[in-house]
Amino acid sequence: LGRGQTLAFQAMLSSIRSLFTVRFYEPHFFDSPFSFSVDLYNYQQDYDDFSRGSTGGSLSFGYWITDELMASISYKLEQVDAQSGGRRGSTPPLANLFDDGLTSSLRFTIAYDSRDNRMLPTDGWYANASIEHAASYFGSENEFTRMTFHGSRYVPLWLGMVLKFNLETGWVFNTRPEGVPIFERFFVGGIFTVRGFRRYSLGPTVYTGRERTPEGELYAFNKGGDKQLIL
Repeated sequence: LGRGQTLAFQAMLSSIRSLFTVRFYEPHFFDSPFSFSVDLYNYQQDYDDFSRGSTGGSLSFGYWITDELMASISYKLEQVDAQSGGRRGSTPPLANLFDDGLTSSLRFTIAYDSRDNRMLPTDGWYANASIEHAASYFGSENEFTRMTFHGSRYVPLWLGMVLKFNLETGWVFNTRPEGVPIFERFFVGGIFTVRGFRRYSLGPTVYTGRERTPEGELYAFNKGGDKQLIL
């Protein structure tokens, strides 16, 4: 309609995940300098030792400070269901990790983008830093604070080749004794993070029984990390 608005539907089905989303994006909310977006989704993901299902949505407002710098704030509300098992089918007797329920969080993001082309960049910078906070005073049953940073630098070379440097960091914590829920921790591995490993297979492990019996076989359970650094 000549307004720059976007309405998107997505469905993805595979043996380890399913995803259904609807998204609407308005670049100039009521003809203001602010952008607005709303997302609704249903997502199911199988990790090695547990599965995570979530149904929810988010509302976001953004503002272009300059042509290359944008700040945004988002509110997310989702119902999370975490269960042991996953692709390996084990049911370890670990306390606290599988506590699930309602997540209500607020996230602030600032992004810088000077790439010459967002689809096929050959020169420029991209950086994104965010902090997300889920707390009981937002009505959240799951509580955590997550800080992340992602930066990329593209350098043009000869014969049309491009050199890319990439940095991704993260830290998630919770002041409550039970710690951070397993489904909010960091799991890396796969072509998007560390090639040569199965998707989401890397992280700190703890040895535990496969079943809730004293004679159960011990194995290394991946409980996820509270920090990550990927270069």
